[in-house]
Amino acid sequence: GTLFLDEIGELPLEVQGSLLRVIESKSYRRVGEKDERQTDIRLLFATNRNLSTEVEAGRFHEALFHRINVFNIHIPTLAERKEDVPLLVEYFLNRLPQGGQPKCTVTESAMRCLLNYHWPGNVRELRNVIERGMILAENGLITEHALPRELLLDKPAGEGQGVLSLETMERMHIERALHFHNNNRSLAAQALGISRKTLYRKITEYGLE
Repeated sequence: GTLFLDEIGELPLEVQGSLLRVIESKSYRRVGEKDERQTDIRLLFATNRNLSTEVEAGRFHEALFHRINVFNIHIPTLAERKEDVPLLVEYFLNRLPQGGQPKCTVTESAMRCLLNYHWPGNVRELRNVIERGMILAENGLITEHALPRELLLDKPAGEGQGVLSLETMERMHIERALHFHNNNRSLAAQALGISRKTLYRKITEYGLE
């Protein structure tokens, strides 16, 4: 048979060692048993990490890496294949439970937000966003208001709003920097090229606390 192990890069080092022994010996022992059992399976692994880098950092077992690094298939991130977003949206709208309601549709402005977003969580994140949108849909329409805040922050400045004031653009830029750096104000200030004191003042001024 075939065993698929997702997120192999997340395994603790001690578990990686156990997995290596199973692969090498083709045997394992169940918890509470003394006898070894034989196994003959094909193993498939998936990860979103660079395992070579993880090995160098001491976070991934080097011997296990060389043992499983036989044939690689690189799947581009969703950010690298934005043309798939509308197709995936339609797929999720058809497959996710509708709660007895008619099938939802996504407005053009909401779709633009989906296309502009960088999708760090890839397809799983898109699925969750669509599921949330279906819950918050108004009369079967998934609008921008049904999307998470971070998607709206990725919307190009000025889209559908005419010319923005410098104050509004500054506020949006600070908000995006804080979001990008997970609210780490030191990193956000560094990225913005301003002091932490100035950033704290702007956060208070724009009510971003």
